[in-house]
Amino acid sequence: MIVRGRAMAAAGLRARPSGANNSVMLAANKICKDSDFFILPLFAFANAGVSLSGLSLDMLLAPLPLGIALGLFLGKQIGIFGSIWLSVKLRLASLPSRTSWRHIYGLSCLTGIGFTMSLFIGSLAFASPVLLDQVKLGVLTGSITSALLGFSLLYFAGQPVAPKSGTALDARASQR
Repeated sequence: MIVRGRAMAAAGLRARPSGANNSVMLAANKICKDSDFFILPLFAFANAGVSLSGLSLDMLLAPLPLGIALGLFLGKQIGIFGSIWLSVKLRLASLPSRTSWRHIYGLSCLTGIGFTMSLFIGSLAFASPVLLDQVKLGVLTGSITSALLGFSLLYFAGQPVAPKSGTALDARASQR
């Protein structure tokens, strides 16, 4: 949001009254897509400061990076998916219309993407440069695998079919 606002200010774009031909919104949407899906992840990766030279499987399988990667990859998806599943089963919540459990699981996988906070907490927990590099490697590994799995699941999940009228879901929605 901040990057987008600064970019619009630098370009001299100003908002127009609603109803007018709003080229500002078109520019904001274009900047949003570029910054959210390319610039910010690229910045986070470059800011992590991990050297990939000399990377080996032994480095990835060391206890610290493996634990962090598995925590981001498995821990987040189990926690988020499990919380949503339990909430639905206990009838504390319901799935949004046109949302399947595949969508929820794909979204749960995406929650494993965690550069900023994970790197911050790792820098507070470890002072040794060697351990900090292992933290960064674990965070990047867990985040990248979470992103790839989450994207794949959501891409292949497709659009759910709208419920047919007269189904239990439709009756439940009309009672609200």
